[in-house]
Amino acid sequence: MRPSFRFGSMLTRNILLQLDNELESMLGLLDAVLKRNPPGFSQYIPALIGSFLPLLKSPLAAPRIKAPFLSLSSCVMPARLKTFGVLVSHVTLRKIKPECELDESWCQEDLPTAVNRVVNLLHTHTVPGRMSKGEMGPVPLSAPAFALVFPLLKMVLLETPGDSEEGEELMVKALQTVMVHAQLRSSAAGSQGVLVDENGPELLPRTDMLLLLTKVIGTGSPRLQVLASNALTALCASSSGELNCAYAEQEEVDVLLQALQSPCMNVRDAALRVSWICFVSWAGGAVR
Repeated sequence: MRPSFRFGSMLTRNILLQLDNELESMLGLLDAVLKRNPPGFSQYIPALIGSFLPLLKSPLAAPRIKAPFLSLSSCVMPARLKTFGVLVSHVTLRKIKPECELDESWCQEDLPTAVNRVVNLLHTHTVPGRMSKGEMGPVPLSAPAFALVFPLLKMVLLETPGDSEEGEELMVKALQTVMVHAQLRSSAAGSQGVLVDENGPELLPRTDMLLLLTKVIGTGSPRLQVLASNALTALCASSSGELNCAYAEQEEVDVLLQALQSPCMNVRDAALRVSWICFVSWAGGAVR
């Protein structure tokens, strides 16, 4: 073995060890916070999820990230859906195929069956529909809780074959769930003394939602295109800067600008109909 190769290998190993030590230290701090779950902590969950997902594809990071990722549901899910939150997290991990071993007890069910069951349960719990008198109706999740389930919905919409009635029906339910949460609005009465209303749109993964919806508009069946277009309109309205809404971020504007240049006419048309909402909001937010 040449000295230069040996030196390069040692240097790489030392860098990886240093990165692993830093990750272990930061996750130790996060674990302490997760155990206490202080008020307001759930507002940081969407950012944590966005950071965790790429790391689950790393052989170095995935084994350490798995446990804290699975712990996030307990911080954001309502009491009635705590068990469901654990199920969603495990099915999401299975769908992602992370670079680490998974708990075999959560892998007994066939993955397509598990995904179908989770999407149907999520739809039942959050999308309004017919209900019996006196029965508690579906209630949308908070924005941080939706950020937890969104990666699974995204994979369902991007990876499910649309050439069967069952597949399209599953995607319809996923889009209806996205639509309901795109309509989240802040409550002026409930947000006094709170920096961000967790039931409002500010903590939604709006940029990723825009990317997903424009993708579905460009590739989905006519039925899915209509649903995605309606959800896109609702989502952009949530970033309008009006009462109880958020202000559009630069990343959202960039997605719509890119969509206006799409080779797909349906995508361009949808982006043209909603882009002015975000552009005006973004300009107003910049003036603030």
